[in-house]
Amino acid sequence: MYKLGPTAAAQNLTAVAWFDTSTPLRSGWTWGQRYLDGGVAVIEARVGKGRVFLPGPEVIKRAQPHGTFKLVFNGIYYGAAVSAPTGAPTSSGGKR
Repeated sequence: MYKLGPTAAAQNLTAVAWFDTSTPLRSGWTWGQRYLDGGVAVIEARVGKGRVFLPGPEVIKRAQPHGTFKLVFNGIYYGAAVSAPTGAPTSSGGKR
């Protein structure tokens, strides 16, 4: 888990997934979940022309819930995304 300081935006860091409460657990049990409040689980860092996604928790470990897999796969799919200017023709030749 990460904690972003007030200069994070100036350093090209953006929180992607975070804990917004001191009791984020929806089922099961845990110790110390209050320490997660305000913590960031995934950070997006702009590096040159690219982006790096930094997951804090183990999102691909065998015991993790299926809900965390989207953090890995969205990062992979997002890496191949290309920005297009508004009004640019689509592959079918039409307008967006």
